[in-house]
Amino acid sequence: MIDQEGILASCAAVYGSGRTDSQGLVGERRIPKSVLNLPPSSRRPARNGIMIVGIAAVATLLLAYSIDFGGSSRDAPAAVAGTTIKVVFGHVNDSLLNPVPGAGVTVTAKIDSTVHKISTTTTDNSGFYTVTFGLSDWFVNDIIQVDVTYDSLSATNSTVANANPSQTVDVQFAEAIPEFNSALMVTLSTIVLIVAVVRSYRRDPS
Repeated sequence: MIDQEGILASCAAVYGSGRTDSQGLVGERRIPKSVLNLPPSSRRPARNGIMIVGIAAVATLLLAYSIDFGGSSRDAPAAVAGTTIKVVFGHVNDSLLNPVPGAGVTVTAKIDSTVHKISTTTTDNSGFYTVTFGLSDWFVNDIIQVDVTYDSLSATNSTVANANPSQTVDVQFAEAIPEFNSALMVTLSTIVLIVAVVRSYRRDPS
């Protein structure tokens, strides 16, 4: 609401001294209608100013939040050391799923370029291997990488270390290893021969 008396009082200082009446007279002078009938836009300067300041404040807060959010999303999670020993085990097979005994196995626990522990072992007759990492040898979210070599062949597999005390990482060669295929064929041939001999003996016990 416009304070018309205040406006009239201000106009009195401009147009002359004296009191104002209900007709807008100041002394013996009449205040112009252009002063009394102020346009609507001039009646709300404070409201418009508050609105502009509010919009600017909201925009500033949104900008600050977006910058902070973007920065925090790039922060890497802190490494958490293992709370127990970690046993990594698995089977090594060739492309035909034959077990590969006597293969060299290297198990590495690392994060990026930082290596926490490297353990080596050899597969047994069933192609099985196992290694154990101590409490300080691995961290949750480490990469557990298993590299296997046999003669000139190599294969690898990896997984992410969880908080469990054991994890399985199987490795399979892309190639078939002839000697294990031959051994399998010999075994099958032997079984077939034994079965044939037994059947023959049952038919002719004499």
